[in-house]
Amino acid sequence: MRSTNALLFAGAAFGAVFASAAANAAEVAICSVADKPASFNHQNITLQGTAAAVKETTSQHGNDYTTFNLTDLSGCGAVTIFSWGHPVLKNGDHVRVDGVFETEHHQGRYTFYNEVEATKITPSP
Repeated sequence: MRSTNALLFAGAAFGAVFASAAANAAEVAICSVADKPASFNHQNITLQGTAAAVKETTSQHGNDYTTFNLTDLSGCGAVTIFSWGHPVLKNGDHVRVDGVFETEHHQGRYTFYNEVEATKITPSP
């Protein structure tokens, strides 16, 4: 019983920390991230823009994921977004993305540059 309570407490504490980090994400302009990516490395950020080049994929291990470019309406730049699963999303959708930006991310034998790993993608007016 004691180990079950400790496990539940640890899970609740992790959830609170994760929710707090997501709530503290700074809303930034896509142009700022595209222009100076090192300034946002390993930060929780929130971006709003238009989805382009949406690509749904399933890995060799059977894990669904989606990548797309989030573009700014002014045309100043774009940021690559990675999301586990297949969110309801198509080219031209206006969305808000919460996630962690990394200038360099290693996933197995692959390396990805200047990408947000999305924790939440929602429609934006």
